[in-house]
Amino acid sequence: MENDEIEFEITNIGPIKRSIIHIKNITTILGLPNSGKSYALRSIYWFLQLLDEYRFKEFGGLINHVKSDEILENKIMNDMNKEIEKELSDVINDFTSNKQNSSTHGVYKNNIKINYKINLEKLKLLIKGVFKDTLKQYTGSSNITNIKVNGKSMDTIIDDSISEIPIFGSEYSKNDNGLQFMYSIARNLNFGPQKYYDIMNKLRRNPLTVTVNSLNFSKAGTSISVDVTFLISRASDEYLNDRMAFRGFDFPSSNTSIENFPYMGIIISNVSEHIWASIINFSLNNIKSAISDISGINSTKFIPYGRNIIVQLYNSSLKRILYYPGTILRDLSVLKSAPFSSYFKWLDAGKEKLNSDQNELISLFNFIINGEIKSDSNTNALKYFFGDNKSVDINLSSAMVEEITGLMLPIISSNDKDLIIIEEPEAQLHISTQIIMGILLVALAKKKDIKIIFSTHSDTLVIVMNYLLTQHIEKNDVQNLVKAIYNNQFSQDNLNDLINVFDDKKKIDIKFYSNKDDKFMLIDNKDILKEIPGITDFIDRLFNWSIGVISKTQKDQNGENKND
Repeated sequence: MENDEIEFEITNIGPIKRSIIHIKNITTILGLPNSGKSYALRSIYWFLQLLDEYRFKEFGGLINHVKSDEILENKIMNDMNKEIEKELSDVINDFTSNKQNSSTHGVYKNNIKINYKINLEKLKLLIKGVFKDTLKQYTGSSNITNIKVNGKSMDTIIDDSISEIPIFGSEYSKNDNGLQFMYSIARNLNFGPQKYYDIMNKLRRNPLTVTVNSLNFSKAGTSISVDVTFLISRASDEYLNDRMAFRGFDFPSSNTSIENFPYMGIIISNVSEHIWASIINFSLNNIKSAISDISGINSTKFIPYGRNIIVQLYNSSLKRILYYPGTILRDLSVLKSAPFSSYFKWLDAGKEKLNSDQNELISLFNFIINGEIKSDSNTNALKYFFGDNKSVDINLSSAMVEEITGLMLPIISSNDKDLIIIEEPEAQLHISTQIIMGILLVALAKKKDIKIIFSTHSDTLVIVMNYLLTQHIEKNDVQNLVKAIYNNQFSQDNLNDLINVFDDKKKIDIKFYSNKDDKFMLIDNKDILKEIPGITDFIDRLFNWSIGVISKTQKDQNGENKND
């Protein structure tokens, strides 16, 4: 296997018994309906999902969603809240004693040390549990050892990533916006300085705060020592009661340990919430870095089937009349079989690139739609511009324009070393446009250092790409094909942008996989025409059937089939 090639091994996922799929530049997964094409693509995305920056944030939210049961019951941070409460009790008692002897309400500070342990094995189980849940949503399977990338399973990656916890450091700062936590988490040297990251969380604005100054993990990664600054300002009982009631804070009785100081809950909440957030963020970033190192992929995007409906919803949200992005994202998050909400955000990322003259990919898409997609200056919505400066709202354009828009927006926001996963790029496209789509996909791989894997029913699309990449093709050959398909009804400028890419002699590797005996097998390029079960194959069968029917009808009309 070459250095820049990725190997995905998929076992017992949906109808797939066992398949090994390689991706270098372009990989195509073919097959009849229900043969496992989408299972393969969604398995690959599942493994790489933390490399999708929008999915990464959602994934952290999924872990925090189960946090209450795991953390408050001390399953991961052993007796954390009890330890914090015990250490703070002396400070609070000391404060209340000093307050009674003081004639003025000043500022009181104290420093304490809190030591407690994290059960790393249970932390791993929690994170693995969320990975299992998402795999089941995407594929129906929850066995995370059934998918491997370059020989590594997610189970192994999680174990390795969480076993090495480096030192945490933090800073405390104050500005006009109030108090803030900032955690600067030093990464293992193996990941390099560019992997440093900051986690910033704004504290609740109230007169009673706790600041975590530092978190130090032991080399074994099992315990934390926390240096806490406990700050009380103007803390008279009347002031605190009025302020807290005004802000609507609710302090659970279970966290109240001192009768005359009923604010232990907010202290414990501040400390434990921020420590927990930093641990989860650190753990996921560690896993993300390991996945990137193993796969060689920086970022991934999943472009699902049925995207034209999401494009319509997205465009409607831009007008902010009937739909708002937040509402649509909440609705899309209910659909868990694919990362639809993440795809919605990639549409938005691509829209920001539309008006940029710097983007080298937009003109390639302009040819296939014979026009342009732009933002309307008045409504902010997407419009399709064509002909002599005519335009129409995307939602009122053709299905083809919607489909191409749904492909274009995520792809133009891509960078080098990205993996683009597409379900059926030929969906709702006329066969003539499928031919141009084949040219476009090859041009994208030549233009950018990206990898593309897609599923398809279209043997037309595959045959075009196979000829483009296995024969001696020059840009004039591509131009002749386009002219034959479109009969000269196109913009020559847009065509030039597309065919000029084929002046680049960059070699593009393309692999074709087709389902045989419940596994995807690599097809030799020279066998494409006879090995692919596609549209033309079934048209041939239809033709043979129609000949028989026509012959029978003619015989009936001539009386040859009448019974004696």
